[in-house]
Amino acid sequence: MVIGGAVGWSSRGVFIIDDVGRIRLTHHADAHDIAAEWDSLEAMLKAETTRIASLLDLTGEPLSTHTALMHPGGRRWETKAEPLTAVH
Repeated sequence: MVIGGAVGWSSRGVFIIDDVGRIRLTHHADAHDIAAEWDSLEAMLKAETTRIASLLDLTGEPLSTHTALMHPGGRRWETKAEPLTAVH
């Protein structure tokens, strides 16, 4: 079952939960292309909350590029370069 999604600069991923509760981040067009995997929803939420929080300031502004906010395994799905902009 798809339980959510992730959007990068030019690609998308979906979070899928299987029948034993494992979570996989897969490419939106090919669920066999797995960028990341966690043992449970709790493990995924803890890991991703920690990872994403380290990339934002206290107001929620990115401390890095928008592409960098994607899960590292999903960045390889990016097909279009992010424009150069000043990082806060």
